[in-house]
Amino acid sequence: MYGYDPPLPSFELIAQGKINSVDQALKERQVINRILQDNLSKAQNQMKVYTDSKRSERNFEEWDWVFMKLQPYRQSSVAVRKNLKLSDKFYGSYQIMRKMGKVAYELKLPQNSKIHPIFHVSHIKKKVRDKTFVAQDPPFCTDDGQIRMEP
Repeated sequence: MYGYDPPLPSFELIAQGKINSVDQALKERQVINRILQDNLSKAQNQMKVYTDSKRSERNFEEWDWVFMKLQPYRQSSVAVRKNLKLSDKFYGSYQIMRKMGKVAYELKLPQNSKIHPIFHVSHIKKKVRDKTFVAQDPPFCTDDGQIRMEP
């Protein structure tokens, strides 16, 4: 409320008290406090190991070609679709202009793009191949409109 954390209750024995039961209760609380701190650090380490096992290290260089991932529910400026679940997830390929920090990259987007050019590393996928083979000609059809099966 005032901009600083409240003091934590400390149960340290500063001087020997006159009442033995109070000293004993403070010693027990110190032991319980130490056990709780150990359990919390073990739980934090276990959560960190589990989370880090699912992460992958991604590093990109400047001028690499990448695909960008857009979230159709949040970024509706790309294309308005009737069914957002079926819209494309990755768009591109675009070049990385520069690295903005440890996990942020600036992409070279088209001039008419309404998207902010800085993306988190989790929303970028590296383009693996330089060439993709796409069929340029439509398939040959018969007079009925059916696809001809023989060459």
